[in-house]
Amino acid sequence: MLHRLIAFLLLSGVAFLVAQDIPTRRNGEFVVRMDETELTMHPTAGPNNVGNCLVVAPDGRAHLELRRQEFLHGRASLVSYEGTLNPKELDILRTILDGEMIRSVPQFVMPATSMGVDSYHVITAKIPRPSAIQDIGYFEWQGKAPENAASAGESWSRSAAAMKPLVEWFHSLKSMYSWKCVRIQEAAFAVSLGEKTIAEKMQHSMIVAKSPLCSLTSIEG
Repeated sequence: MLHRLIAFLLLSGVAFLVAQDIPTRRNGEFVVRMDETELTMHPTAGPNNVGNCLVVAPDGRAHLELRRQEFLHGRASLVSYEGTLNPKELDILRTILDGEMIRSVPQFVMPATSMGVDSYHVITAKIPRPSAIQDIGYFEWQGKAPENAASAGESWSRSAAAMKPLVEWFHSLKSMYSWKCVRIQEAAFAVSLGEKTIAEKMQHSMIVAKSPLCSLTSIEG
């Protein structure tokens, strides 16, 4: 019961984070926005919940946020970075985004909540197109499958394969680029074994993760 409650609360939070609408703007004002979250319900040596997000402007300015949460220790942190891609790096990104593999990826389908997963990994990308913003992504899990896995599972698998070059680019940029740290936020919460207190603590800890989550205003001049 506790794992189902945890999964419901956290996936509800992820639904807010990855499915929130981008404010109405001209399509050309950002190149791509990516979000990635990995979570496990089991005790780990490091964070139980890891989230990364990135937004890139047409002139190459980039804003990266790394979120880490340790539910068993009650810690949550958000570190923000800024940088600027050079023309060659920006061209590589545009080549990936304009490729037929990425253009053909279908609309992302969120996993149904609640669920009894042991762990999950979700990654999404928003890409401006001439007529609308393309919203793509996929969901992977271990443990009991989401209720809509039968209908959405094939779409997730195809999207994961098609998005591989973009995801690899994202991971490489995050790990190897010379980022400038611009902000660090941390919060600590009391540890409790009571089911209700754990649920409240997790909802509280989402405050750090939601602020501001790669807001497009982060790269505005």
